[in-house]
Amino acid sequence: MLRVRGLSKRIDHVVVLRNINLEVGSGEVVCLYGPNGSGKSTLMRILAGLDRPDCGKIILMERDITEESAWDRVASGIAYAFQIPRPFKSLKFVENLALPAMVRMDREQAFRLAEGVAERYGVEHLLEMRADRLSQGELKILELLRAYMTGARLLLLDEPFASLDTDNARYLREKLVEMREEGMAMLITSHRRRILEGIADRFVRLEGGVVSADR
Repeated sequence: MLRVRGLSKRIDHVVVLRNINLEVGSGEVVCLYGPNGSGKSTLMRILAGLDRPDCGKIILMERDITEESAWDRVASGIAYAFQIPRPFKSLKFVENLALPAMVRMDREQAFRLAEGVAERYGVEHLLEMRADRLSQGELKILELLRAYMTGARLLLLDEPFASLDTDNARYLREKLVEMREEGMAMLITSHRRRILEGIADRFVRLEGGVVSADR
């Protein structure tokens, strides 16, 4: 589904990513793990179209999307969930959920879908709450579901467990398992490998901007 070939990136003359080769198959969940500062978030931003590589190719469904904008990549089926959630704080949970779907359906359909997705993932009790009233765990769920609402076939999840306590991390993990069972492809970054055991099909280690293991 997704293939990355020979991707490199410098920031301020420092090599952040060096000759990255990576694949995510259809319906596959891949964990990209490694210490802080290893280049994980930079790679995710490049895959999402928020930054550009210095060289290399990004191929989605046999099509070169290296030069596509972030917006075009969403239309192509890639959605990115930020490590720090970025909802519209003055809007309700349901409104934040519905907005990403409005690029492909009308307002009424988008709100109906948002309500259905919230019920499916057990957060219907949050629908009428404003985003600025949500807990950190609830914001993480909202960020995940906003990406899901784009109709993506591949989710890029950057450190979804960061800043979560044990209970919220367990809850989010359950939601990721449900998405995996639906056949959603995911590339998930984490500095904790263990938390994604039982979810990820493969683990790829990134350290010092280099892929050092893939198993």
